[in-house]
Amino acid sequence: QSLGTPVQIDLYQDRLEILNPGGLYGNVTTRSLGKTGISSTRNQHLANLLESTPFGDGSFVAENRGTGYRTIESELADALMPEPIPRDSIAFFSLTFQRRRVTQSELSMPVGDQVRQAITTILGQQSSVSTTELVHHTGRSRATVYKYIRQLLDEGVLEPTEPAHSTKQRYRLTRK
Repeated sequence: QSLGTPVQIDLYQDRLEILNPGGLYGNVTTRSLGKTGISSTRNQHLANLLESTPFGDGSFVAENRGTGYRTIESELADALMPEPIPRDSIAFFSLTFQRRRVTQSELSMPVGDQVRQAITTILGQQSSVSTTELVHHTGRSRATVYKYIRQLLDEGVLEPTEPAHSTKQRYRLTRK
């Protein structure tokens, strides 16, 4: 019985595992995850509450439309990470996120000040860019690119174009 059992989040050196008590619900299977039109809500009252509760950026806490798994896949792809590994049984549902492996081309790529220089060079050629675009242009992970964006923001070299935590966030060189 999974009633009252908490979600477990386990971080290992090579992976992150999220284990949810109770298996997938309704018509959702591991093969249908992320497919359009496939969604089941176990607790409709809670879902209604979350989809009407505003989040700080003007969106809502949950959208309850079955797009969560597609969002996970998209974000992992943007971060150059492998797809999650889903497992389902009557007792639990879990997702395993494998640690991102560094590619041979990344091992020979510039780091540190050179990544910072790549970001400012790209921004010198475009009026603004998103983190995703910088990941694509630099070939670095989202976390690495964001680390240098934060440094450049703190130094006043870059400025955001949207309010903090906006899903439409872009950055531009600070106007002097």
